[in-house]
Amino acid sequence: MVAFESIHKRLALSVALGSLGFAAVVGLVSFVFEYRSQHSQARILQDQLVATVQSSAAVGAFVGNREISAEVVEGLLANPIIRGVRIESAQGFVHELQRDDSRGVPVEYPLLSPIDQQEPIGRLQVWKNEAEVSRQALAAALRYAALLMLQVLISAGLLMALFGRVVGQPLTRVARELEAIQPGSSRRIPIPVGHERNEIGLLVRSGNTLLSAVEGAIEEERRLQSEITAMEAHYRRIFDTTNVGIMILKPGGRLLNCNSTLMTRVVGVTVDAASASDCADFIETIFCSPGQAWQMVWQACESGQAVAADLQLRSDEGSERWAHCMISVILDPQGDIELIEGVLYDVTARRMREFEAQRAAEVDPLTGLPNRRAMEMFLEKSLAFAQANRNELGLMMIDLDGFKEVNDTHGHLAGDRVLKVVGERLGGSLRRNQDLVSRLGGDEFVVIVGPGNAGTRVLEGLAGELVSLLSAPIVVGNDCSVSVGASIGIARFPEHGRNGRQLLDAADTAMYHVKTSGKNAYAVFHLA
Repeated sequence: MVAFESIHKRLALSVALGSLGFAAVVGLVSFVFEYRSQHSQARILQDQLVATVQSSAAVGAFVGNREISAEVVEGLLANPIIRGVRIESAQGFVHELQRDDSRGVPVEYPLLSPIDQQEPIGRLQVWKNEAEVSRQALAAALRYAALLMLQVLISAGLLMALFGRVVGQPLTRVARELEAIQPGSSRRIPIPVGHERNEIGLLVRSGNTLLSAVEGAIEEERRLQSEITAMEAHYRRIFDTTNVGIMILKPGGRLLNCNSTLMTRVVGVTVDAASASDCADFIETIFCSPGQAWQMVWQACESGQAVAADLQLRSDEGSERWAHCMISVILDPQGDIELIEGVLYDVTARRMREFEAQRAAEVDPLTGLPNRRAMEMFLEKSLAFAQANRNELGLMMIDLDGFKEVNDTHGHLAGDRVLKVVGERLGGSLRRNQDLVSRLGGDEFVVIVGPGNAGTRVLEGLAGELVSLLSAPIVVGNDCSVSVGASIGIARFPEHGRNGRQLLDAADTAMYHVKTSGKNAYAVFHLA
């Protein structure tokens, strides 16, 4: 049983502490107020004293009479709040008396002529006795503050006594009666005498009504709890055994909950739920491109619907892993993200099939170089970039010289060997990732020199290097090597064409010119 603590005692302690605090505040405020008030009254008193003697001081200054001036000065100094007085006239008359040698800033009062009240003839300077004024103000402020604090404390004591009599004792009896009643008991709380028609009586009647309903509520709670436990077990089995990974994240990306499938069958990095919950950003931990995943979160927040996409996962083994991720968010009443929900399932096999299919569609199987389709897409993008940035772009059409003789003399295997070596040599000549080497088919190749490096001299220099490079012997079998040449046609954007078809035709024309002019050389397309 919990130890009983009287609310009356707690209230008494609270009131006592509150009263002391309040009394302290009131005393401090009243002290400051009275202290300042006493200083203000001292200034008023000083002004009043000066007003009574100001005319006499004016006479003394006007006639230069020290006896009159002395009476004025001594009369003012008779009040302890004044420390010094000085009378001086415009004609040089001065009479001054100080209580001590300390100086300060005096208060000045004008002295007017006894004959013409509009004519100033001098001034009266009065030094206030700050120490005496402060002493008197302090004494008055302390008396005033102590009186107020005493009133507050007496009021608090009376309040505690009345509360204990009227409220505290009846509430204590009701609380003890209620504590002794067990749920389901037929016993009820008696209403304290004299409280049948007030809040305490209402409280007792409400308590009795509540006691009557407790037993039924307990039974209903037990039944509902049993159903909830069964439902939680059912959904937990689904959550843990489903083939998809499920994660629930906090707004900042910290993992709140997940199922075992996510960690064991989907996520490619070694991390368990316990350590994952310590990650400040679980999205950063498992995705190769966390920015893309966060972009999906913002899209889901804006649209109010789930957003799905394939995202690449990090992998401890270095292998490529992909998951189809569906992200949704739960918003709070203010529209801010409360939870982030993610459902992931492994689509690595499908992505690999798609990648292989794309590679097969865009890569020449013999040389491993991009094929015509890939070249055309790259050329289209490079032209768009060059046009937007007003750059130049170069294109070379390369046709091997003597390749048919290699096939006819040494066979197609030797010809395939030549094409592979040519592809390797051309690929090794790439200078930047903006360049591309492609095999169009047969013994035809295309080199695209990206924007910013396609000047005529640069292209001619590169073409000369390629002619020499491709003329070098190629080993096609045991103690057997062959040599082929290369005819290269060069075209430039935008000088020789505004689109890919025009550039290819221009380079092909220049290459055909080389073929008919001796082969194993290069030529730049010239407009007719």
